[in-house]
Amino acid sequence: LLLWLAMGAVLLICAPQLSTAACVGYDVVLGVLGTAATFTAAADFRAAHARVSNSGSGTLDASATVTHSEMTEHGFYQLLNLAQILSLHAMGSPVAVNRLWLRAALLLLATCPWLARGLFPVNRFSANYTQGQDARSLLSWLYF
Repeated sequence: LLLWLAMGAVLLICAPQLSTAACVGYDVVLGVLGTAATFTAAADFRAAHARVSNSGSGTLDASATVTHSEMTEHGFYQLLNLAQILSLHAMGSPVAVNRLWLRAALLLLATCPWLARGLFPVNRFSANYTQGQDARSLLSWLYF
């Protein structure tokens, strides 16, 4: 994943006129690598993080550890990002530029992953400043 990101940075500097197909391919591979990294990390750390209990969601607190639930939730957002990137590329294609109905269909497809949101855990950031933390603390303000 890191090598792919580095390659993208080099290509951006050295070959800024890449074809659309190359850009789409790069974005797809990046999205797939990010999603795979997220879900494999969640699977690998599942047993070790099963006992983790934080007072809120996230890792801004120095003593917090990412939970399995948070990793799995992050996987949903990785998939959502991939769907949105693909729809943005598709909307900019010559086929879709002058067809409102096609752009509307692409927009609908890009929002469809939200239909599966219930299959993933939800970790509410509001818990970071409503579950006993001092409301005046820096951590509470960072999450507010």
